[in-house]
Amino acid sequence: MEATPPEPGPWKRYFEGLGPYDTCMEFGRFLGGMLIFGVGGIFVVISALLSTLWEAADRGFKGGVFLSGREQTGFLLGTVAPWLNKVMHPINKRFVKHEQDSYMVNAVLLLGVINPILFLLCGLHTLRTEGVSLLLCLAYHQFRIGPFVMNFGYVYALAHREGHAIAAKTGMWKPPYDRAGPLRYVFNYWIGLFFGVTPASFDVGHSIIHHKYSGVQDELDTITCSDRPRDNWVSYVSYAPRFALYAANITTLTHFWAQAREVGNPHWKHFFNTVFGTAWYVGFVAVTAQAFGGWFALCYVGYPFMEQVVLLMMANWSWHAFIDPDDPNNEAVLSTTILNGQINVLNEDAHVTHHKYPGTHWSNTPRLLEKHRAEYDATIYGSVFKNSHVFEVGGLCLAGAYDELAARFVGRIPEGHENEVLGVSARERHLLPDVPTCPLPQKEVEELMKARLRFCWHGPRAAYQKAQKAKAAEAKKQQ
Repeated sequence: MEATPPEPGPWKRYFEGLGPYDTCMEFGRFLGGMLIFGVGGIFVVISALLSTLWEAADRGFKGGVFLSGREQTGFLLGTVAPWLNKVMHPINKRFVKHEQDSYMVNAVLLLGVINPILFLLCGLHTLRTEGVSLLLCLAYHQFRIGPFVMNFGYVYALAHREGHAIAAKTGMWKPPYDRAGPLRYVFNYWIGLFFGVTPASFDVGHSIIHHKYSGVQDELDTITCSDRPRDNWVSYVSYAPRFALYAANITTLTHFWAQAREVGNPHWKHFFNTVFGTAWYVGFVAVTAQAFGGWFALCYVGYPFMEQVVLLMMANWSWHAFIDPDDPNNEAVLSTTILNGQINVLNEDAHVTHHKYPGTHWSNTPRLLEKHRAEYDATIYGSVFKNSHVFEVGGLCLAGAYDELAARFVGRIPEGHENEVLGVSARERHLLPDVPTCPLPQKEVEELMKARLRFCWHGPRAAYQKAQKAKAAEAKKQQ
């Protein structure tokens, strides 16, 4: 019996089936990705690690540092923040449409008032000392993203939700604040500036392009990752320039410019809204550089932009890493769901529900997930995992750790767990019944993960895979 030949490495698999032109283009993208990770990636990783250590120290390192199952149960995240939200709720609820969102007022005060004051003080210190203090810069950024990167997570979740509200011409605040005043666009056009959010990236690029084309005409989605294998670190590095161009609004601008010249409105409107949002961000950078110097602007404004590229591209990669080779449009596979996740901000872990109902309030997610439970049957297991988080799922995909993915794979929405799988705090999670894993054998699940991660939906790799499949079928036919 012949031994099975070893599988090619990530580098060879990434370029497999590509012609000379596509090989050169992909290599160029890889070099661009290496530049992005080389310039800012290492600092983002260090900052995220320090943030994780801060959260672990906050709970006295109970359960360890990583994947303790006790995340957000410490003094700051588990006691102070919930207490403050509870105390302020009677006052704050007057400003929001949904009482569950009363915490947003505290978020605006912390991230839209206190954080900018610290930003200003750091700028004044830079002027006084005639140089950027790296230690002060590090301290500022750690405070900004918060323990367990939770400040960062809430800013992006709220900017995301606000972006959809802007696109739908609604709002998250109670009238008249949802139609006029500084609160209407506060997360995208003020708070987000300190976190690398380019205004219009959510309300135009994400809400209109990604949600329109993802899972339908995926090749037109400016942040698609379905044209490359998702279990390959070379592929991920090469994906970085694409996501960076989206984050900077560049591909959003080129997309609507082409669409507008071809068919006119409403694409011209989307184009000029993106121009305005981009100019707003560039203006903020210019004012900061003029006031406190170029190095300060690079360290305090440029770095958060790089931070969001590195972190959010991993999130998008995880949410759309899996594709059903037999039915690429199958949303249950195409959009990931994580049950009992450690970083479930505003029920973003049910990404499949968000794509089905992008404008719904986050509190409706458990009910809507249960509503579509029957779509996850025994023949087509969806991309449902448990006891993990978006960065871990993405990391396991890149590492090709199919066994670890299989250990977390559920494949369906469990019956009778409607209010026990999303929005559950870490203090309660260990008290709830465990979500059953997928009934398929471990090896079968591993092969399922591999097939879904390696399938390419469009582009030159898709053509190559299709040709290889036809060739294999013909050879089998002739046997």
